Amino acid sequence: MNWTDEDKAQLAFLQTPVGEVDGGRVRYAAAMHFARRHLLSQAALEVYRILAKEDATDPRNVLARENLSTELDRLLTGSHS
Repeated sequence: MNWTDEDKAQLAFLQTPVGEVDGGRVRYAAAMHFARRHLLSQAALEVYRILAKEDATDPRNVLARENLSTELDRLLTGSHS
């Protein structure tokens, strides 16, 4: 898949540090971008939605608990050319 500049920007937003003010909302918006592109499941998007108001909660932990962490791993480690 060819990544656009927008994809790359959204990937950076998806990795907004835990604890940053409004970080949960920023991560959720980025997750919506990837869900629209069919690169993130609706189940994973729901995790980000639930955590949108939880700036201090790491979505990776919740994704792992729900057996969805491979989706995030695929986004973070895939080819971004």
